[in-house]
Amino acid sequence: MREQREVRIEPFELVYAQDLAVFAVQATIDTYDYCLSDVSRKRLELQQVQDFTQTKDTILLAKAGRQIAGYAQVGEPDDPLPPKSGELRRLYVANQLQSRGIGGQLMEAALASSALSSAPLVSLWVWGGNTRAQQFYKGYGFTPFKTREYCTARYEPTFDMMMVRRQSLR
Repeated sequence: MREQREVRIEPFELVYAQDLAVFAVQATIDTYDYCLSDVSRKRLELQQVQDFTQTKDTILLAKAGRQIAGYAQVGEPDDPLPPKSGELRRLYVANQLQSRGIGGQLMEAALASSALSSAPLVSLWVWGGNTRAQQFYKGYGFTPFKTREYCTARYEPTFDMMMVRRQSLR
């Protein structure tokens, strides 16, 4: 039986930008079944470093020892939603560490963050093919709201679903 290390949630610090970029690119590849050349992957990692170091969003890291096990990114929504709404932009957990409660820890920390805790409405976008993530979000009170269709890089039709959670504020 493998030893399970304790996972802790920490705020993002610039020193983790490169490691988080590598993690984020791998999570994207794993989730969407992308196939990237080494050059494209490196270019995407560099773009991610830039995005993480320049964002105004709140980023939370799930760390097992020194290893990044997952992350959540929250901020103001890009979509037209009621004032003071928030958006969960990303929530990823490493494939090999899923089903161990890390996603739940990240979700709870994200919902408790200053970016989302006072938001009357929290939105997120999830890939239509990721039914496991959709079920996870439903467990936290998110419900389907609308969809947007597009074609993949392989010209296959697919869609993303916006899910929303209405929060009662104290």
